[in-house]
Amino acid sequence: MEALLALLPELSVLAQQNYTEWLQDLKEKGPTLLKHPPAPAEPSSDLASKLREAEETQSTLQAECDQYRSILAETEGMLRDLQKSVEEEEQVWRAKVGAAEEELQKSRVTVKHLEEIVEKLKGELESSDQVREHTSHLEAELEKHMAAASAECQNYAKEVAGLRQLLLESQSQLDAAKSEAQKQSDELALVRQQLSEMKSHVEDGDIAGAPASSPEAPPAEQDPVQLKTQLEWTEAILEDEQTQRQKLTAEFEEAQTSACRLQEELEKLRTAGPLESSETEEASQLKERLEKEKKLTSDLGRAATRLQELLKTTQEQLAREKDTVKKLQEQLEKEDGSSSKEGTSV
Repeated sequence: MEALLALLPELSVLAQQNYTEWLQDLKEKGPTLLKHPPAPAEPSSDLASKLREAEETQSTLQAECDQYRSILAETEGMLRDLQKSVEEEEQVWRAKVGAAEEELQKSRVTVKHLEEIVEKLKGELESSDQVREHTSHLEAELEKHMAAASAECQNYAKEVAGLRQLLLESQSQLDAAKSEAQKQSDELALVRQQLSEMKSHVEDGDIAGAPASSPEAPPAEQDPVQLKTQLEWTEAILEDEQTQRQKLTAEFEEAQTSACRLQEELEKLRTAGPLESSETEEASQLKERLEKEKKLTSDLGRAATRLQELLKTTQEQLAREKDTVKKLQEQLEKEDGSSSKEGTSV
């Protein structure tokens, strides 16, 4: 550099600049300065030699700069890779530390829970006398519940016995009602047959005897159509009453079947195990059995009440049918008497 300054004094002004900038200015101004060289202070051969040396030095320095840049770029890449690896490893270790802290927290909670259990067990061991006293109290309460349950069961047994007697009486009344109904059915069948004969008789009289009727005849004998209508109306009433009686009989039998089923369930529940000898049975199970028996007993009582209502309705229906049959028989006898009088007068 000193040699270049000696050859080209004009470059002394640029000596204060950066080396790279100085080289750039040298490249730009060098040819101009060489065309107008100053008065040589030294031989031109020496200057050319120094210039070549300077150029070689510049090339060497440029190569070194390029090498340094390459090394610097590689170093920066290595640093970036190293930083990335360090950050990834740091994340892994942070995750491990977080998991370890979480496990530590869980362990602390578990230890605290175990300490509480230990303290509780210590308290329970210290209060063993109180536990025995509490157990004795529970046993006494259980015995009281058993005694109360046994008494309640006996009351239920009495109620069931009364209901059973009521069912037997209802069954007896039902059999009598069925027998009476069969008898009434036979009588109704006979009355229907007589009604059919009267209808045929009236229809024949309406066809054959209408021209010969006299104006002085009574209204009952003078209007066969009205008599026929009355007979048909009476027959319709009988049909309706028979339908109602059959419906009541079906409802009665259904209620009786339901009552028998409830009674069987109650007996099955009672024979499942005697309450007096069930010392090991829990109080809750015993209460559940008693509630079920109570419900079945209540249902059985309602079924028996329904049987009594249906039986009363059936008896009223039979009484109405008897009255209808009686009226029909009286009407038939009256009609037969009128027919006999007509035959005699003819």
